[in-house]
Amino acid sequence: MADLVRKVKGRLSGTRWLSSLLPDATQLKWRYEARLGRRLDLARPRTFNEKLQWLKLHWRDPRCPTCVDKLAVRGYVKERCGPGLLNTLHGVYLRPEDIDPGLLPPAFVLRATHGSGFNVICPDRDRFDWERARADLGRFLRHDFGRLDREWPYARLPRRILCEKYLGRKGRPPDDYKLFCFDGEPRFVEVHTGRGEDPRMALHDPEWNPLEIALEHPPPPRPAPRPLALEGMLVTARKLSAGFPFVRVDLYEVEGRVVFGELTFFPTAGLKVFGDQADDLFLGELLCLPPPFPG
Repeated sequence: MADLVRKVKGRLSGTRWLSSLLPDATQLKWRYEARLGRRLDLARPRTFNEKLQWLKLHWRDPRCPTCVDKLAVRGYVKERCGPGLLNTLHGVYLRPEDIDPGLLPPAFVLRATHGSGFNVICPDRDRFDWERARADLGRFLRHDFGRLDREWPYARLPRRILCEKYLGRKGRPPDDYKLFCFDGEPRFVEVHTGRGEDPRMALHDPEWNPLEIALEHPPPPRPAPRPLALEGMLVTARKLSAGFPFVRVDLYEVEGRVVFGELTFFPTAGLKVFGDQADDLFLGELLCLPPPFPG
C-alpha cells in the first residue's frame, strides 16, 4: 500500500498543472519520496539531499539568480576570477528562429540561459539537424525550470539562447569536473567522462584520491587521470563559492586551461541517488545550514 501511495504522489507531483497548486513543502516531500523511496524530514534534515530541500525553502541569497543565469553569471565570474575563465561567446538569441547557421563556426554549443541541462551540442555544423535543434530549443524556452522542483533561483529568469565555443576534440565532449564546495572550500571533485557514448562518473578528493562512493553511473574502467589544471580548478572554485553554504562549481580543462561551465546550488534537484545512504549522510555532515531567511 505504501508503494502505491508513493507512486501516486510521484505522478501527481510530476504533473505540471497540479504541482503548481501544491504548497512548496508538499511538492518537495512528494517528489523526494517518489524519487528516493523514503520520507523527507525537513524538521531535522541530516542527509545531503534533505539539506538541499531545506535550502530551497529557507535560504534566499540574492546572488543566486545571477549565478544560475548562464549569461549573467559571466559578469560574476569575470568579477571574481577575471575574463580568462570564460568560454568564447558567439551569440545571444531570444528565439531559435533568430539563429543564422551561416554565421556560426563549424562546431558550437547552444544553451538555454534559464536552466541546467538545456544544451544542444554541434560538433559538426555540416551534419547538424537544425530542425530538431530548433524544436529542442523551443521546448527548452517554454519550460519553467525552477517550478517542478522548486529551485527558486531559476524563477523569473529571462529566457535566452547562448551560442558558445565547442570545447571538445574530434567530436568528443570534454571531461566535466564538478567541484562540490561547502562554505567556500571544494571537498570533492566529481568527474564525468564518456558523455553521449559511455557515461562514467567518479568522485575524488582535492588531492585526486579516488573515493568509494557509488553514483548514478559506474566509474570508468581505468581511473580518471589527474587533470593538469587541478590546482587552478581548486583556486577557481574557492573564489566562486565564497560566501555560499554549498554550491557546485562546474569546470572544464582545455589544453591545461580552466574553463568555466556553470554554478549549481541544487545538484540533481536534491534528488541524487547514492548507492549507499551512508554516503548521503556523509555529504550532509559537511553542509552547515545557514539561518532561515531573512534571519
